[in-house]
Amino acid sequence: MLLGEAGARSVCSDDGLVDVSQRPVLRRPMREHARFLARSPRRAHSAVNSEPGGTDMPKYLIIANYSADGVKGVLAKGGSARKAAVEQGVVQAGGTLESFYFGFGDDDAYVIVDFPDNATAASLGLQVAASGMANARTVVLLTPEEVDRAAQAPNTYVPPGS
Repeated sequence: MLLGEAGARSVCSDDGLVDVSQRPVLRRPMREHARFLARSPRRAHSAVNSEPGGTDMPKYLIIANYSADGVKGVLAKGGSARKAAVEQGVVQAGGTLESFYFGFGDDDAYVIVDFPDNATAASLGLQVAASGMANARTVVLLTPEEVDRAAQAPNTYVPPGS
């Protein structure tokens, strides 16, 4: 995490303008990662990995939180070993690891992966949960083009009480 700039009295965050005169303001690493991605050259379908041979795989953000025993494991073998173990599991499941970051705060690790389908992503999530060493939330990532298509779809929603 990053601290607010020295001498700054307030910073803008996702929660609005925050006074930092009394305490440091911490920004989550994924925000920094998102800013980096916005500046970097990207494929037309940023949330879809085009594999050689034309196979498109959806992207997922996995947000992990380690149990006390999980943290002990990271301390014993190190962050690079944890990344290597995650990458091995992702590859064995038929996916690819795009990025792996540790972070301070509410969440311990942020991982972006490509998997062939939702079932594969769910399978890895179940395995993580069953280990008891970590909890994970999996977010399906959408490209801007997918959101464009969703926004153009006919509105079929009927609100309750209508």
